Amino acid sequence: MVSEQIIESTEGTFTRDVLEASRTMPVLVDFWADWCGPCKMLAPVLERVAEAFAGRARVVKVNTDAEQRLAAEHGIRSLPTVRVFRHGKAVDEIIGVQPESAIRAMVERYLDKPSDKDRAEAARLLADGRPEEAVLLLEKILREEPENEPARVQLVEALIAAGQLGEAATQLESLPVNLLDSPELKMLEARLNLARTLTDAPDLETLRKRVEDNPSDLESRNQLAAREFGAGREEAALGQWLEILRRDRNFGDGAARQSLLQAFELMRDREDVVHAYRRQMMALLH
Repeated sequence: MVSEQIIESTEGTFTRDVLEASRTMPVLVDFWADWCGPCKMLAPVLERVAEAFAGRARVVKVNTDAEQRLAAEHGIRSLPTVRVFRHGKAVDEIIGVQPESAIRAMVERYLDKPSDKDRAEAARLLADGRPEEAVLLLEKILREEPENEPARVQLVEALIAAGQLGEAATQLESLPVNLLDSPELKMLEARLNLARTLTDAPDLETLRKRVEDNPSDLESRNQLAAREFGAGREEAALGQWLEILRRDRNFGDGAARQSLLQAFELMRDREDVVHAYRRQMMALLH
């Protein structure tokens, strides 16, 4: 226990302290190190935030020197990184020393709201393959709560699933800049861009036949890669994008490189695979 309201978490307790706890309230995780001067400046701010939100949100600290594997697993590259977890996943973050007001505002975005039941229903509709109904429900929430940013993030996801890519892009651009740097939003942006690649694209078998008949048809190969990725054949997709780089790294103003980077963003849980393909990409580019 760091203080009465803040706990220190480890690799062994992170699931309980953060992921499971985030299903009932927002969990603010401070990734820090003892040698980090800005981390020490932020510490008293986080203590005040923990006091202010006691019982409604939790503050957890992770010492990245002692928990290097945990920090690597969560992609921590700068200190301090303060990340919000909700419903078992990272949803927001800030990097560096920030004013207390900014941290409070970030926590408040994820506190329980009257509309949470409707958001849960929208998530169920999306999981059931009914994205159009989820869109209508989320739009209703936002008419009543225009500042409900988690609902707007969820709306972006539903719009992508419904194929309403232009409106998804509009909603994504309307979100605050600090949210756009969050892991969840980066993944949604990557999904949106990959979905755009498939606008008016033929089916998987047609694209495979086109590429087999004409290996230099890079437009079809790019669409094939996106189709393969969407079908869960991630490494087949990565291989196709690498092949485009081998043939013409400037194709589509660097479309293959961009697609690879977006795919890597969506494959955060496959770190070894991403590392191997990233090395191949860099070798082809340089």
